[in-house]
Amino acid sequence: MSNLRLIQEDNISSTVSTFDISNVFSADFDVYEMIFSGITTDTTDQVFSGRFINSSGVVDTGTNYDYAVHEMKSNTSFGSDKATGQDDMQSLIGRQGDSTASMGCVVRIFNPFITTSFTFAQSQFTGMSGTDMRTFKGVFRHNVETTVTGLQIRNNNNNFTGGKIITYGMRVDT
Repeated sequence: MSNLRLIQEDNISSTVSTFDISNVFSADFDVYEMIFSGITTDTTDQVFSGRFINSSGVVDTGTNYDYAVHEMKSNTSFGSDKATGQDDMQSLIGRQGDSTASMGCVVRIFNPFITTSFTFAQSQFTGMSGTDMRTFKGVFRHNVETTVTGLQIRNNNNNFTGGKIITYGMRVDT
């Protein structure tokens, strides 16, 4: 069997503020890679976050998330955003200042199906704000030992209008 396997493809094809990627994580893999491409929005200055979905199909909206995001902007100094005990993973798939430009992001999810471990994620995002390039790198932790089977992405300020998410399972041979 290959060390990298396509799990599923999802498309955002209508105007929504949240989008659930359900039943994508299983006992088959401990590491997943999600590729977000062509994400567009209906207004400017968007922040995209995420929440995990448990094995009962319930989105965890509790204050169970920690994150640290490094922001690299072409037109100003670099910055960071970090917090503990939050109700989502802020900027999990980045931010976008320009609604007409699409963005791309890669998110790796670690240990989502292991009930005796926290679920971790790391992401890399690039997008535009007008003519300025924005790049973000982040690390995230879900502070609950539970089975995670999916991911909800959120547009904290308004709506997504399009995009594609491809999820791969990665096998690590030891």
